[in-house]
Amino acid sequence: MRVILIPVADRPECVIALKSAFALAQQTGADVIGCHIRPHRDENKPLVSETGLFSGFTAADDWPLLPEEEALQAAASARKLFETIADENGYSISKRAGTSHAPVAQWHERVGKPPYILPVIGPASDMLVVSRPLIKGGRKARSLLNQALFSSHRPVLILPQQEHKLAGKRIAIGWNRGGYESRTLLAILPLLKTAEDVVFLTVGRDGKRGPTANDMVRYLSHHGIKARHVDEKRGRGEGKTLEKLVKAEGADLLACGAYSRNRLQEMVFGGVTHHLINTADIPVLMMHH
Repeated sequence: MRVILIPVADRPECVIALKSAFALAQQTGADVIGCHIRPHRDENKPLVSETGLFSGFTAADDWPLLPEEEALQAAASARKLFETIADENGYSISKRAGTSHAPVAQWHERVGKPPYILPVIGPASDMLVVSRPLIKGGRKARSLLNQALFSSHRPVLILPQQEHKLAGKRIAIGWNRGGYESRTLLAILPLLKTAEDVVFLTVGRDGKRGPTANDMVRYLSHHGIKARHVDEKRGRGEGKTLEKLVKAEGADLLACGAYSRNRLQEMVFGGVTHHLINTADIPVLMMHH
């Protein structure tokens, strides 16, 4: 893992996300790219996502338009915050990529809205770090999170609004025998190699076709990663049970696939992804294809 991307705004929850991003970067020897997305003053068309789903908000609602002077000031504040935390973590600001021995921080600014910016900058990273949106409000953060998940094709680390000790040393993997989980696992192999404990968690009946958690424990052993498996067959309400298992195992990070079920069904009836994004108070690393 060589490139960690974090969208930056001068907000308290972004401070938490930045600290976690740099902590993981130090662990893996990765460069950190901070990017501030500044709204275009002339954009006021309705947002249509890459998935073809109308966001339900106009640009003014979802990604508020600002007077140009105010937008430039917000960008400057975001840059100052990023550079301050980079310096606190021993990262120098550079226009060139770093090396495994001397990773660097880079600052980018883009003008536009998440549906147009995230498909461009997201795939040019190994992982994105964002804050969990507020349950009420937080439309801008929610738009950014959705586009990070659906447009970047990269793992997205979603952090609670409150500061949480994240060392990435004890990693739980929510396993459901699916393709999303398999791709997430492959994408975070560099992170797993630096972990002290890796545990696969399964909840409820295991009726899908695909590799079992024990199959994946054996797979990771070929990469020199020692993992184990914890199963909770009596679990009801998979999202809540999975969260409880993560806490019981002392994991500081949960990795899993995102929206392995139909997204609209999850939004209406609830589901694992819906719970982990909107309710859980643990760091979650998700990937959707």
